Amino acid sequence: MNYLKHDAPIEGDKYLEITLRYRKDSGVNWYHGNAYKRGLVLSLTPVEVSRGGGYSSRQYTFGGGDEGGRSIFLEEWNRKSDKKGREVAAFVEANLDRIAAAGIAQDWQQVTNIIREYYA
Repeated sequence: MNYLKHDAPIEGDKYLEITLRYRKDSGVNWYHGNAYKRGLVLSLTPVEVSRGGGYSSRQYTFGGGDEGGRSIFLEEWNRKSDKKGREVAAFVEANLDRIAAAGIAQDWQQVTNIIREYYA
């Protein structure tokens, strides 16, 4: 479930998709083999949007390096909490400009520092 989804413009048809979501399943990531937990995740993913003929399509950039974006695990949840999700989403939405600027600059430490303000 997404608590927040926002496209921050980079240039032209390129955006940084910022998504705050609940990850229901825990397990092992098939790409890099790291374990991941169930809980709240903030994702920053580069996307290119093509429009034409009354339709639009999204092309995502995945893979290694900073060009593939980042997912930041915020907190572990045993069960989904919409109340807590909305609270964190309100914080992220209030700081979208700062988070987007840091994400576009690929300053992942700054994105993490901004999120830590909520948990301080």
